[in-house]
Amino acid sequence: MTILALNKNTIRQEASAQSFSRGESYYRQGAVISLMQRGNVLQAEVEGSHYDPYRVRVTFDQGGITGVTCDCPYDWGGWCKHIVAALLTCLHQSETIEIRPSLEELVDDFPAWLEDNLN
Repeated sequence: MTILALNKNTIRQEASAQSFSRGESYYRQGAVISLMQRGNVLQAEVEGSHYDPYRVRVTFDQGGITGVTCDCPYDWGGWCKHIVAALLTCLHQSETIEIRPSLEELVDDFPAWLEDNLN
């Protein structure tokens, strides 16, 4: 499942003008170093001013984005530049998203895995 309602205007509306501009710069500079989707959760690592990359998490459903978090200290309203960069990368470079099975799929496959590996 992809984020159906994702577009540049949605991202712009959820971020301050400064966060959007800085996030767009991060996107263009390639600061998003990983994008991984598992079911309806998108996780990203975005390089920033801190030694370790910041971790972004986006949840979504058929209607669009339902929640976003980033472990950066930004707390001035709207989405931070790391979230903006991750979502712009998702929007413009969707082929870079590593798709992994959802947790439900993993649990459903577990009995077959046990049978194959324990016999």
